[in-house]
Amino acid sequence: MLKVLRFFTGLHRFLCRNWDKKTVLLIAEDFRKVGTYILGIAFLGVVVQNDHMPVNVAFLGILLGGVIWLAGIFISKSSNKEEKE
Repeated sequence: MLKVLRFFTGLHRFLCRNWDKKTVLLIAEDFRKVGTYILGIAFLGVVVQNDHMPVNVAFLGILLGGVIWLAGIFISKSSNKEEKE
């Protein structure tokens, strides 16, 4: 878990050198929203029986949505961590 946090902190510092904290937090919020939407769509693909989404694709969507959502969480956490330092 700590290695993942360090990865996203390093990615945040590399990509967002010239961005202020407000911009980074808005992007992290968008990551969390997109991840939540993908999770919701994939969850419906697993639960609903008469849909056109294969179960494998739904589980991949859950995985992808979770990763994107966690990326938003880690980016906002690293942004808040930089403020304290």
